[in-house]
Formats: sequence, C-alpha cells, structure tokens
Amino acid sequence: MLFLSVLFLRVKKNRAYARENHRYQITLLTQNKYFFLHMIIKCLQKRKTRLFAYFNKIFHNQRNFFIMLFCRQFIVVLFYLFLPCQALRCTDNCSYTYNLIKPFDIPDKCNQIVSAGKCIAYLRFSYDTQTYTVTFQAGSSVYMSVADNYRSVWLNFLSTTPSYFSYQISYGCKNKDDCARDLARNAAIEILQKQYNFGGIMNELRPLILSPPLPSNNSVLTCYDSKENVSQCGTLAKRGSCVISHEIEKNAINRSCVSEMIVYEIPVSISQLSNSATFTVHCNRSLCNVNSILQAVKDLMFKYNVTTTLDGRLVESIEGCGSKLMASVLIMIIMSVGLLSDSY
Repeated sequence: MLFLSVLFLRVKKNRAYARENHRYQITLLTQNKYFFLHMIIKCLQKRKTRLFAYFNKIFHNQRNFFIMLFCRQFIVVLFYLFLPCQALRCTDNCSYTYNLIKPFDIPDKCNQIVSAGKCIAYLRFSYDTQTYTVTFQAGSSVYMSVADNYRSVWLNFLSTTPSYFSYQISYGCKNKDDCARDLARNAAIEILQKQYNFGGIMNELRPLILSPPLPSNNSVLTCYDSKENVSQCGTLAKRGSCVISHEIEKNAINRSCVSEMIVYEIPVSISQLSNSATFTVHCNRSLCNVNSILQAVKDLMFKYNVTTTLDGRLVESIEGCGSKLMASVLIMIIMSVGLLSDSY
C-alpha cells in the first residue's frame, strides 16, 4: 500500500514537471516569433540537400553515358580521317609537257592507277618557254593540308639567264576516284584561255623594279627595313635587293633587304593558299620598297589578268579542307579531355 502511494506521487510529480516544461517551451515559442520560420527553413534545407544529391547522381550517370558515347563516336571519326582508304584509286607516276597552244589532254601513258589516300595534280605554266607541264601523283596519306591546294606566280629578272614567268597550281582531293584529273582539266582550261602577254608584262614591270647597275660614285643600295628606317643593303661587290611584302589576309606590310644571293635575281612572287595570300616585290633601286611601287606592280598584274582582285589575289578564294579538318579535330580533342577530366 505504501509502495503504491509513493509510485502515485512520483507519477503525479512527473506529469506536473512535464506540464511545466511544456508551458516553458510555449513561452519560448511565443517570445521568439521567428522560431517556426527557422525550423521550416532548416527542414527544407535538409530536404533540398537530399533532392540535389539525388538529381546530381542521376545527372552524373547520364553525363558518363554521354561521355562514353561521344568518345566512341570520336574514335570512329579518327579512324575515318587517318586510316588509309583502300577504296580510293588515283593516277600515279605520270608527267607530260605540252605547248601552250595545245588543249589539255591526258595521254594514254597515264594508265598507272593505284590505291591511295588522296589524289594529287601539279600544273606549271611557263610563259618564257611557252609550255605547260602536268603531273599526277597518288598520295599515301589521307591527311589534307592547306599546302595541298595552292596557286603561285613567279616573275623573275635574272643576271645570268633571260627573265621568266611561271604560274603553278597544286590540287589535292579524295572525294572520288581520280578526282585530281577533273581539277587539273578545269584549271588548265582556265589558264590556257587567258594566254598571258609575257612580253608586255615584263616590259612594263622592268622599269618599276629594275635600275641600271650601281655607278662607282654611288655604289651603295639602300632600303627600308621593317621599322621603315633606311639601311644599307648592297654594294658593287655584294649586290642585294629591297623587298616589300604584303600579307593580304592580315593586311600587314613587311619591308626587308636580301643581300646574300647565289644568283642575282629580282623576282615578283604571288602565292595563295586557302587561308593566306602574299604579294612580294623585289627591286634594286634605292629606297624602292615602298607602298607606291607595291601598288603599281599590283595594278600591272591586275591589268594583265594575272590577279583577279586589286589587292593582289590570284583567285577570289581557294577551297581547302586541311585547316578546317584539323581545327575540328582539335576542338573535338579539347572537348573530350575536358569532359573526361570533369568526370573524375
């Protein structure tokens, strides 16, 4: 009986303590008006963290899937680009020379057809000898560079031989069997129709860039350097030439002096790739490497239809896939490395 009385008093005391503690908690809640807001935010943060972790896990798995898919496609592309393509057939080891008045034709001797990575054709038109030469080759590599497709012109006044004028074209392709034949045919028809006036070009070019031999009382050739300062370039014993070159794509003018010559020559050269074009003039009159001489030579080349634009391009543009291809491959490699590094 005594035990039950003690137990009853203890339970009553605990209930009273619980009621008092409950009242105290309610008092605290009433005093802190931000308590409920604080608890709600805390709860949401916990749930948000779990939710973010869940979605991050899903995204990570999906990202790994896309990385593996991308890498697999990238490897396939690399194999396609750089492995030899045995299906391509090209004419190889064939070269012949015709007179400039003879229409383009491929002789029967050009019958060596081999498997290749790309087909190549070289054409050289020599107006001093009135001939043109065509060469077909089969390239073993499938890699196409900007140098596979170019045009260049070289006009030269030499001290030991007569002046000469040549126009060169190079083509590389791999889009179909013997594709270089069609490219060579089209280029030859284009150039042969122009029939450049070799004598007229050289007669008008000579006074622009050539001068009589240096007199004994003025035996020094002076030129402008890259900073447009006057510098000595040649003497009677050591002849040289002044140079002015225009990088057309960059619109940059470079000036210099060439004094170490094995054969004394005064050339005008024009070259064009798919991503660049350069017009260069040599001259042997003092301080001749100036813009006015450069423009006068450009005007002359345009007048005789050697160039197709006033700024000195041989053609409006040259189609080439080498630079674009390598840029695309480089971008794909960078993307692959970036994705793989992020995944670890």
